[in-house]
Amino acid sequence: MIVILTAIFAAYIVTVVITGSSLLAPAREWLIESTPRLQITADHPHFAECRLCVGFWVSVAVCLFFGLPFWAVGLIYGASYFLATQER
Repeated sequence: MIVILTAIFAAYIVTVVITGSSLLAPAREWLIESTPRLQITADHPHFAECRLCVGFWVSVAVCLFFGLPFWAVGLIYGASYFLATQER
């Protein structure tokens, strides 16, 4: 249980750092400028700014890192995204 909770918080924090921190802002801006095709429409964010998109792939990576089974990806992804919706 502790491993799952740790994986949830790890996925949440890594997703926040990738999508919104000032630490990775230059890399994120470079990626956005270099890959305009990853933005579906002008109304949607780029892949590098989308918490849904990045959060899924971070959840997959966290499950692989912790050696969790494949079914845990959905659990970790859902719980980490729920944490993101609780921000103000």
